[in-house]
Amino acid sequence: MRFGIQTGPQHVSWGELVDIWQVADGLKFDTAWTFDHFFPIMSDPKGSQLEGWVALTALAMKTQQVRVGTLVTASPIVSRPCWPRCGRRSMSSPAAGWR
Repeated sequence: MRFGIQTGPQHVSWGELVDIWQVADGLKFDTAWTFDHFFPIMSDPKGSQLEGWVALTALAMKTQQVRVGTLVTASPIVSRPCWPRCGRRSMSSPAAGWR
C-alpha cells in the first residue's frame, strides 16, 4: 500500500506549504500532489494562489524522497517540453483545460 498527500496551493503561505510537505517527506509518504489551477477553487476566488508548477518545483527542492506531481495541468497552456525534464520524482496529469 502506498500513501500520499494532496495540498492545494491556495489560501496558504509558502512556509506552511513547505512545512506540510517536509513532514510528509519525513514520514516517508510515497507521493505529494498539488494542482495547477490559476485561481482558488471551491473557495474564495480572490484569495491567494501559488502557481502550480513553480510551487511543485520549489517543493521538490525542499523534500528528499517523496515523488511529487500535479493532479491537473492545462496542457494547452503549460509547455509540454518542460514535462520530461522534471526528473524521476515528478508525475503529472495533463488535462484539456478550458477556454
